Amino acid sequence: MSSHITTDVSLVRDLWSSSLPKLGTSHGSFEDIPKRYLVPSTLDETLFWVDVDSNQSENDKARTSYVLYHALPGPNGEGGDAEIQFHVQGFVVACNVHPLGTWRSSLGIESAPIAYQYLELCGLEATETFVHQVRALHALTRAVEITTGLQCNNSIKEESNNIRLWRKTFAKARPGKPIVSLLKRGDDVTGKARKMENMWYLDHRIEIHMQTENGKLAPLHHGLLGKGDFVDVLVNNQKPVSPVAETDKMDVEAVQKLAADIGANLGPQ
Repeated sequence: MSSHITTDVSLVRDLWSSSLPKLGTSHGSFEDIPKRYLVPSTLDETLFWVDVDSNQSENDKARTSYVLYHALPGPNGEGGDAEIQFHVQGFVVACNVHPLGTWRSSLGIESAPIAYQYLELCGLEATETFVHQVRALHALTRAVEITTGLQCNNSIKEESNNIRLWRKTFAKARPGKPIVSLLKRGDDVTGKARKMENMWYLDHRIEIHMQTENGKLAPLHHGLLGKGDFVDVLVNNQKPVSPVAETDKMDVEAVQKLAADIGANLGPQ
């Protein structure tokens, strides 16, 4: 998580090869990094850092959870977007970031709910640095499990050497919610994905850029990303929130009690 993990050893941005230009602004010290980008590397610290807003829809049996840092109100007391954002860096082991992911037109609409996109990374020789990212993601996942009482189906094992990110390809069309499809003509040569948009549609796109020799970013076709490529992946989640009051902040004692009650049922998969 580029420059975003607390560690007594070094900042994880050191994973960048010295021969490559660095993305964005290089912070002079740990204190200069915006607090909203600092992801704690231990479970206890992460529990204090995150908040979870769970939404139960009447039309959906699944429960949707958002992991949020405690957003501070603006100077005039207004609210804003609560956000968790981090960078994961590493070398590609395997990936499928095609707009339609693992879905194939021959599989039909029945396979749309299980289609997904994924990216698996390893650290190669940068093992010591890479393991800090794994531990931070593990702590974040465990925090979600503890605060929601649910087990994440993409839990990252702390002893794992790789990081695997994935998300579902399609969003489910729901009554009263407008369908905003991001599907492009070149994504769906058979036209079958377009035909099922009344039930399942593409609500996101994974953007890929290549850093050129002069440090600028140029768009890259998803098919050109392959095994062995070094990547910096931005993961971002946002949700509008109202101003944070003292009574809205996480009850630390309640979280600790919840962790004690269900901790035995939350082991790594």
